[in-house]
Amino acid sequence: MKLRLSRLSTYIVLLFSMALSSASMAMTNFQNQLDSIDSYIGKGQWLIVQAWSSKCSICNKTMPALVKASHSFPNARLIGVSLDGNLASARRFANKHKVNFPTLVSNNNEFNNYLLKIADEGLKGTPTFLIFDPKGKLQALQPGSVPPATLQNFLMKLQ
Repeated sequence: MKLRLSRLSTYIVLLFSMALSSASMAMTNFQNQLDSIDSYIGKGQWLIVQAWSSKCSICNKTMPALVKASHSFPNARLIGVSLDGNLASARRFANKHKVNFPTLVSNNNEFNNYLLKIADEGLKGTPTFLIFDPKGKLQALQPGSVPPATLQNFLMKLQ
C-alpha cells in the first residue's frame, strides 16, 4: 500500500508540474490557436523573435522599420510576440503597423517564464529580441531597440 501511494504521489506531482510548465508556455496565434515560438525554431534557417507591447512607445516607433525589413534578413524568418495578453489589442497593433510576419500572443508572465526557461534570464522590457540559429540554439537575447541593419549585420557575421 505504501508503494502505491508513493507512486501515485509521484504521478500527481509530475502531472501538476507538466500542467504548470505547459501553461506558462501557452501562446496563441492570430487564429486563436495554441502556438509557440518552439514551432518556428530549428527549421533550417535563423529565427528572429521580437517581443513587443502595443503600449510600448519604442515598439510603436520602431515597428514600421522592422516591417519594411522583414523579408531582407539573410536566411532568416521573423516572428513577433505580443505581450498584450489579449488578441484584440495585438491585432489592432498589427493592423496599425501592417505587420507582415507571424505574431503570437502572450503576456509578460508567460514570456518571462519562457525566457527564464531558455536563457536563465527574465524579461527586462519591450521590445526584446531573440535570435536562434538554424539548429535551434539561442544565439542572442537583447532587450531594447535593435535597428534592422544591426540585426542583418549580426546574422551575416554568424553565418
